[in-house]
Amino acid sequence: WEHVTPYVPESKLQRVPFHVKGFGTQLPFTSCSWNLIGLSFAQVLHDHDDTKRRRRPGGVGVSKWILRLGVLAFETVAPSALLVSAVTRYAIWPATLASDDGDTSGLSDFRTLLWHNANVILILAEVAFLGGQPVVPSHFATTPLFGCAYVAFSWLYRDAWSNNNQQQHGSQFLYHFFDTSTGPTVTIALFALLTILLLFYGILASAKGILDYYNNYNNYKGGRRLASHALFVLLVAGSVCRFRD
Repeated sequence: WEHVTPYVPESKLQRVPFHVKGFGTQLPFTSCSWNLIGLSFAQVLHDHDDTKRRRRPGGVGVSKWILRLGVLAFETVAPSALLVSAVTRYAIWPATLASDDGDTSGLSDFRTLLWHNANVILILAEVAFLGGQPVVPSHFATTPLFGCAYVAFSWLYRDAWSNNNQQQHGSQFLYHFFDTSTGPTVTIALFALLTILLLFYGILASAKGILDYYNNYNNYKGGRRLASHALFVLLVAGSVCRFRD
């Protein structure tokens, strides 16, 4: 696809279209989060099958380290996926609308909406309704490390997006808040992203405890318990997802 980054007015970079193709389509933070969440969900299904194999006489399961890596992938990437949707709703979409052409077709097509919204809904459904993948508070550092690694990668890869026209068009970033030519603005933006990322980690880490306490306090069972979990999913998803201008 063709990508145009909506740089802020004080940016020193050129706002030019560049093509994202081949392996490059797997490099946006959205793609990284989507792929890792998919691997985590695949691990959950494999874990269920592995449990059945272990219960059979003489059954041997896979290494516990593989299962642990699946859980670690979920608690690392789940907050990042919520961050992707929130940044798209509150930063990228408004910046694109405010640009010269105001063209948001690249954000509102089906594939992009699926990337930015379906992952959040699936993650919240996993936490509230399905297996209840754990997000352990003491593992909170994994998510910022993942985010910092991606920021470093973006800065190192900045000259590769220009499709061999780097001398003509200069450096490019997929996301305007990684633009190092804006001076202190990029530092403030990164600290804001880190704060929001940790906030989402806290929400997911405390979700099960809060829901259980609320349901037990009100003696909710059956349908009422299900409704309270659905309300949690709707509130969180509704606060970060966006589907149209």
